[in-house]
Amino acid sequence: MLISPGTHIVSSERITIGSNTMMASGCYISDSDWHDTYDRTAELEKHRPIHIGENVWLGVRVIIGKGVKIGENSIIGAGAVVMTDIPANCIAAGNPARVVRELDLTRDFRTRAALFADPDKLEKDMDNLMRYILRENTTFGWLRSVFSPRNTD
Repeated sequence: MLISPGTHIVSSERITIGSNTMMASGCYISDSDWHDTYDRTAELEKHRPIHIGENVWLGVRVIIGKGVKIGENSIIGAGAVVMTDIPANCIAAGNPARVVRELDLTRDFRTRAALFADPDKLEKDMDNLMRYILRENTTFGWLRSVFSPRNTD
């Protein structure tokens, strides 16, 4: 599962999230209104469980309300407000969210779990990535930044 920064998952009853689900930054998932319409000191029965299926992808700042079920492999577009169920294998977007396209079930799905299938390869790839990112970090560069810093240091 991938949960990006700024995501809020708040539950009064139950939120179930399937494996390989990806949540972009700023998502908000809540199974409750948290306050009654007239008695704002009480939640009363303003909650219903949420179920997010396996391999679901939630775009940036998606909001999912109480009682929603999202089927496996579905994608929810950025900024969507999901207040009703979304079936499996589709793309939904908008406010309120609605299905805009069906996924092609003849194509294979590659999930995030595939990234971790070969731990040795993953470690090597991450090491190579770090070496690439840090390629300009040298002892000379560090000494220069200490004794003769530039505005870009």
